Amino acid sequence: MDYREKIVNHFEPTDNWVVIDHFFEITQEYEKQPKPFREINSQVSKLFNNDATLLDGFGEFLENTYPKQYAQVIASQRALNEAHRIACETQTESTLLKLPRELRDKIWQEASSANVIHVSERPAGPAGRSKTWFGRRPKKASKYQFHTCRTPNAVQTSACPPGIGDHADCRTDRPADDVPSIRLVCKQIYLELQNDEITFYSQNAFQFADLEVAEDFLFGLSERRRESITQIRLALPYRLKEYDGQLRKYKAWNFIMNYFSNPWDRRSLHMYPRKKESKDLLKLPIYFYYSGCYYENNKHRLHKRWQVGRGNTSWDIGCNEMRLKEELKLDIAMDMTPEADQPDTDRDEWDEDEDEDGIWDQNLEHPDGWLRALLQFQDYHGLTFKLYNKDGLTSSSKFEILCSELERKMAGPTIGPRKSVYFLGGERGQGNSTYVHCVGSAS
Repeated sequence: MDYREKIVNHFEPTDNWVVIDHFFEITQEYEKQPKPFREINSQVSKLFNNDATLLDGFGEFLENTYPKQYAQVIASQRALNEAHRIACETQTESTLLKLPRELRDKIWQEASSANVIHVSERPAGPAGRSKTWFGRRPKKASKYQFHTCRTPNAVQTSACPPGIGDHADCRTDRPADDVPSIRLVCKQIYLELQNDEITFYSQNAFQFADLEVAEDFLFGLSERRRESITQIRLALPYRLKEYDGQLRKYKAWNFIMNYFSNPWDRRSLHMYPRKKESKDLLKLPIYFYYSGCYYENNKHRLHKRWQVGRGNTSWDIGCNEMRLKEELKLDIAMDMTPEADQPDTDRDEWDEDEDEDGIWDQNLEHPDGWLRALLQFQDYHGLTFKLYNKDGLTSSSKFEILCSELERKMAGPTIGPRKSVYFLGGERGQGNSTYVHCVGSAS
């Protein structure tokens, strides 16, 4: 039996065509642009959930179906191995590079991961070329700059902006770090860190002091890089109200929450971005519902298929098609300094036990807009929420109570699309309710 027939015969009875289509996309991409075996094996293993039965014969399938591409990959790998051998022979004086390869790989992993990267806009200046980044030299300088956090145990710190609180020693007005620069030390290290680009996005935390910069940066990435991100840290202005002075930041906050609160692989939802497709689609909230036809005519399929949609469009998917991603870790810190309040404030200082505006007296069934966006995270345990002012981290009794309520509210429910707050069904409508009206309507 042909390997492709084996895959189709395995998934066809369950109507899991999204896996079949994705598999064909991977092989078609390999045909057009061959990639190392380790990379394509990793893609297929993830797609098949490491099912040994399905993976058996995949290597032979590539060799027999795409002999030209297979030979090209073999030749490329041999050339890399030879280049690496010569590089190793050149670095005879380095004690580090004479260590066994297994130890070096562990060192590279430690050096290039578990960092906090402060992302900010590059100061305006004369146009020019940027430094080499990931082995390529862009035509123009990047709009953003990276600064590695200087605080010890940076991943345990808060999301305060640089220069404040536990980030007092961090600055973004110094020369930017050429992150990740370790790959550029010498040719041997460059060859040993082939997958460093995705590691950079998946193994580090990205911290933003400005929500508008965060939106522009995150939605300016390719989907491959964006979906690799596992931790983001955001500094929020006080209250984050939907009024003229904060409308742009309020929208940025909502867009970021809409995208990253979705726990499902977008390919499994049939909404992976296509070429030339507007990135504004990525900023829309995703909702699930049972359509009326399933209630009336397909009750036996009620718990097997759902409608998934965004905006005014929805489509049918099987629950066995949906695949969860790694849970995002979200750290947020809200500014409580008087300067960060609304322009007409006359408060000279913030009393930690007095909350005049009732910001922490929240009914989480009908919360303020900024909290409503945050509550899209369901069956979620990755939130860290702090307060800060010009003197550093602070807190209040009411805030601590709210955090406890948030933790309880975001921890459930636990089944299927109910990981999304936008779950509609039966009397709750046909999925065409507006963004605001959908929120909080999940049972």
